[in-house]
Amino acid sequence: MDYILEFDEFIRSIKQNIDTKYSFLLGAGASVESGIPCASECIWEWKRDIFISQNPTLAEMHNNIKSQNIKRSIQNWLDNQGTYPKEGEDIEYSYYIEKAFRIPDDRRKYFERNITGKTPSLGYHILCLLAEREIIKSVWTTNFDGLIIKAAHKYQLVPIEVTLESQDRIYRTDANKELLCIALHGDYKYGPLKNSKEELDSQSDIFVNALSFEASKRYFVVMGYSGRDKSLMQAIERSFCRSGAGRLYWCGYGRNIAPEVRVLIEKLNLYGREAFYIPTDGFDKTMLNIAHMCFEDKELQEEVEKLKADLGAGYECRTTTFSPYKEGVNKIVDTNVYPIKFPDKCYQFEVKNSSVMNLWDYCKQLIDYNIVAVPYNGMIYAWGNRNSISNMCGPNVNGTIELVPLTRKIFFDNGTLKSMLLKTLLIVIGKHSNCKYNRNKIWRESKKINYTINGKNIEAYQGIRFSLFMDWKYSYLTLTPAFYYKDRNNVSKEENKEFSDRFMEQICKMQANKNYAAYIKHWINIIFPDGKSIISMYPCNSESGFEFTIVNKSLLVGLRSRQALHNPDDDMKKRICIGGAELADTELKFYNPAQNAMHTDFHPMRGLINNKPYDFYMNNRLFKSNISLGVISPVGSEKKLEDFLDRLNKKHKVNYNVDCNGVQREHNKKLNNGLPILHKVPPKRDYGRYFCILAEKGGTSHGGLTEKLSPFFYAQKQEVNAYGR
Repeated sequence: MDYILEFDEFIRSIKQNIDTKYSFLLGAGASVESGIPCASECIWEWKRDIFISQNPTLAEMHNNIKSQNIKRSIQNWLDNQGTYPKEGEDIEYSYYIEKAFRIPDDRRKYFERNITGKTPSLGYHILCLLAEREIIKSVWTTNFDGLIIKAAHKYQLVPIEVTLESQDRIYRTDANKELLCIALHGDYKYGPLKNSKEELDSQSDIFVNALSFEASKRYFVVMGYSGRDKSLMQAIERSFCRSGAGRLYWCGYGRNIAPEVRVLIEKLNLYGREAFYIPTDGFDKTMLNIAHMCFEDKELQEEVEKLKADLGAGYECRTTTFSPYKEGVNKIVDTNVYPIKFPDKCYQFEVKNSSVMNLWDYCKQLIDYNIVAVPYNGMIYAWGNRNSISNMCGPNVNGTIELVPLTRKIFFDNGTLKSMLLKTLLIVIGKHSNCKYNRNKIWRESKKINYTINGKNIEAYQGIRFSLFMDWKYSYLTLTPAFYYKDRNNVSKEENKEFSDRFMEQICKMQANKNYAAYIKHWINIIFPDGKSIISMYPCNSESGFEFTIVNKSLLVGLRSRQALHNPDDDMKKRICIGGAELADTELKFYNPAQNAMHTDFHPMRGLINNKPYDFYMNNRLFKSNISLGVISPVGSEKKLEDFLDRLNKKHKVNYNVDCNGVQREHNKKLNNGLPILHKVPPKRDYGRYFCILAEKGGTSHGGLTEKLSPFFYAQKQEVNAYGR
């Protein structure tokens, strides 16, 4: 197409013809930056309203209409009905607004609700600045928002508002400071709007004749308009097919030209008129660039800059090209996260007498018949064979059993449906790997473990615990080491904690990361015995259409590291779903008495071992080197407490931790717990008196001040209350 005018060429052309009068035609795209939804956004909102009105139980799950998954879910439902237009068809706008709002006044109120409170964006203000200088004489618009009128009233302009109700006002001579504002489809404040198919297919003869007059003598700039309105496109063609000096600049978003626009521009050039397509980056940015070219004097440029500041517009902020995190990756971190896929639909039905029966118990019974079901908002959601569901639930079903759409967002936000998904995945994995399973674990009875706790032998089986994890795009299963008791009812809460600690200590002993990864790898070989991903219907070996996939390739984390290990190959790059960068830890400051200087170390404990605390020089002379404690202890616990406190002064060596030399060595403070430990818990009213006793026996004086001690009352070995004065 030879009629594309590059953006810089368009700006220079406008400047060269600044003494010519211009007319503008604005579509919905011009108002997007004012916060008003464009036509495509309105269409999706109407689709959602239609969908939700017929699927009320899914309303909460389909609120975010900007989500592509929700759009696909709604569109699939519409397509399955067989009565709605295909996505992208020209009739979508007029069809869905009539379908969503059958009453014309309801349509008007819809637009009123979207427009109320909105203010004109920067582009409208610049347009009015041009009109003040007699560069622009008329603005035609297919919008109902009245934004050009709102903007014009803020300037030294007299806006002449022409709507479907006042078409005769369009016949007038040009006058200084007047701006003709024509609402081709009406204005929500005055009478009916044009938006149905019949209304859009017709155009006012008065408007068409006026448009022809404009096209004969003025340059015509189109912005934010897609060309969807056939009658308006025909009117533009009729206006420019006649002889005249006017020129057409069609400003579109990007380089993709709509077929209707392409045909129009080619026809106008065949008629001998000048018509061009200009790829732009939005209404406001285009108008800002025009302003910079047209207003070369400093005063007007300052006025534009003030507008930008007042409106919060930052269109000239420098930006950098987006760089995917996969670029520059030189270190790979493996994870225990595995991708999954699951069906985008399930069965939904209502059970009779649901208000009096326990729906959870009802759903649990269905698992014996290969039906995984959960109750939600009075409805039952299930995966399984339709015949099985009909046979088992048919007599109790109120209405029909329907196949309803599901999206990732539903599972992301809904714990009940997420539990249904996890339970089904565990059944599939358990059967595929020949393992025992429950709602979130698999195990093998051949892998026995047992520990003796408090003289009691407790037996369990090694296994894996699964959890669901979802990010903005994909869904995953996470795997962690777990066990399953042979007899859970015979294990107390304390014994369970001790057993769990020993189990994890056994897995992570010595080289924790390596042994943990080896445990996961061992169970991955069990879950995927042939090394291939699991692809299975539920119920297994059925033709239900509910397909689940667990991929045998873990998610990888790609890092940019200063200590590169290796560059990932192509297969690894495909598995990188999380990116990051290794950053150095913050350097902490410590005081070194030997050198009388500050040293830095990113490791807190190592810094204390090799040096002294940051404030050592300041506080070592101010405070005493002993810390004295006075403690109130329940009868029978005083020895345990004393031993615990005494351990703080001793040296400790733990795997993967810097050796601790004790409080006295690291902080230059000795913990003195030689104060009396009161074996008898005093009445609450006597706490203050006992505090005084402790202070007298263990307090030390500094400059006439008594160092106050805080006694602690340990109630029922669970709650600690601090008292003092």
